[in-house]
Amino acid sequence: MNKYLEKLAKLTITNILIVSSSWQGIAHADHVSEAIVRRANLGSRCHVEAAIPFRGTMGGSYSVRRQSNGGGFSISEFPKKISNGSLSVNMMCFNITDLHFPRDTSVRFDENTQTWKKDFSERDYVNSAENRRRLNAASRVYTIHAKNSTGYVYTENDLTGEESRRDRNMSFCLLRPPKALCGNGIVMRLSDPKSDTLPYVFQILKSMEFIEDAPETAGIADEK
Repeated sequence: MNKYLEKLAKLTITNILIVSSSWQGIAHADHVSEAIVRRANLGSRCHVEAAIPFRGTMGGSYSVRRQSNGGGFSISEFPKKISNGSLSVNMMCFNITDLHFPRDTSVRFDENTQTWKKDFSERDYVNSAENRRRLNAASRVYTIHAKNSTGYVYTENDLTGEESRRDRNMSFCLLRPPKALCGNGIVMRLSDPKSDTLPYVFQILKSMEFIEDAPETAGIADEK
């Protein structure tokens, strides 16, 4: 297990600092919508539920035989006055001690501040001061506190390709030892500021809850 994950597993939820100034406005009147609680079953000790706005969906499935799982949440259409975009986020559940746990090579846990910070030291192609400067300017990391888990959200803007087609990419992990719920998706077309759906990713992840007493099923998520 990575050292910072070992430390994180020992933390209590109340000791985590939330640092996310860019999404404090999601509770404003223009951004409030009726949300429906959806559930997804990603295997043992990884039943989760979250409030999904704008008639969005969430689901998942798992295979005991293959020891695999997968799911996600999506919003196919937002009110035009809020966003021109749509939202689709993939997610998987892992054991923190599993060798396949997807350690993000762009973040690390800071033991002193008990927050997540950017760290590009293990990124293969960031081999010069100029590359690090550009990547640092194009990315952000947030520590996030959900219902009964903690973790991070990391965003990174495309730096190559046709400018009109560049996106803002997002990855996250919510940790509730011994499990971690991780995922990724595109949250904005950079050429269209009104396509930004990141505030709703925060809204959904903050509402995410691991359901300890959810009944086992035959491997199909409960999508209400």
